[in-house]
Amino acid sequence: MLFRSHTLFSGMTFASRWSHRKLFFIVAAAYVLPFLAVVSLYTYSNYQFERAQAFELVREAAADAASESLMLLNESRHLLNRFARRPMVAALDPARCDPLLLDLQQWHRVYGNFSTIDRNGQVICSSLGLGAGQLPSYRSREWFSRVMQSGAFTVGEPVLGGTTGLRVAPLVDSLRDEKGNVTGFLSLTVDLSRFRPLPPRALPLPGIEVSVVTAQGNRITHSSERGKVMSWLAQARLEQDLLNKMVSHPSGGVEHTGGDGVTTSYYFETVPGTSWIAVASVPTQWLTAQARQKALQSIAMWLLVLAVSAVMFGLLLNWSSKRLRERD
Repeated sequence: MLFRSHTLFSGMTFASRWSHRKLFFIVAAAYVLPFLAVVSLYTYSNYQFERAQAFELVREAAADAASESLMLLNESRHLLNRFARRPMVAALDPARCDPLLLDLQQWHRVYGNFSTIDRNGQVICSSLGLGAGQLPSYRSREWFSRVMQSGAFTVGEPVLGGTTGLRVAPLVDSLRDEKGNVTGFLSLTVDLSRFRPLPPRALPLPGIEVSVVTAQGNRITHSSERGKVMSWLAQARLEQDLLNKMVSHPSGGVEHTGGDGVTTSYYFETVPGTSWIAVASVPTQWLTAQARQKALQSIAMWLLVLAVSAVMFGLLLNWSSKRLRERD
């Protein structure tokens, strides 16, 4: 050894140049500085992890909303196919409407109306039980030309229902005869005030809002309570630049600063086979604040550990100084 412990404390060699107190502070610095470096690295890594986890929860909320929306559409398509096989539905006879239509809302409350429609767009029968003179024509609806051309299951843009007065999303499929020719159409309308793929209690984090919109920016549904959904549906379309970012990719995340100056993080996912887009959003500041709060809690814990260590170091320094004075 270059020096012995008794020479260190007696001041015969090394201590002739360094005081006992300075030695203790060097030892403390050798302990504290690496400790602070490790704590800083750990806290920063943990902050990044918590931030990524929070963003992942927002992404999962969008994916869950897209999945629930797709499930509704698949169930609706299956329901339309089942009705299409019923003779009284396929007959398109206004004098012989299928009585099962009248029971629609008893077993599927999410739907507002069920209609059979001829090739000219005229409603033949309705689950609302309206008379022939009260039934509207859907020929001017935006979905009519599309389903006439494709003959396939079609999801229409949300509208204010002409017979129900509800904000609805039309789901339409074709009726065909034995030769496969289109003879008419079946329409189910989703009551958008009742359709909520993720109600507030199902959201993974407070502050997250989930909505479904169309590629044209029209609003389908929102995760708020029903009363708030109605006011949300009545609002204007999404901002065009935000909508363009969503339409250009099937899924992803963007940050957007709205007209109110608030920057919001959006994650979105397109519902397969439709123009519907499930969107989960949360103010970016709120999202990062959650991770920042956990980082500050971690820092506070480590500062407490450091403070306790400092107290112990001070006690040790005083004790050793006293021993040295007694030895002198």
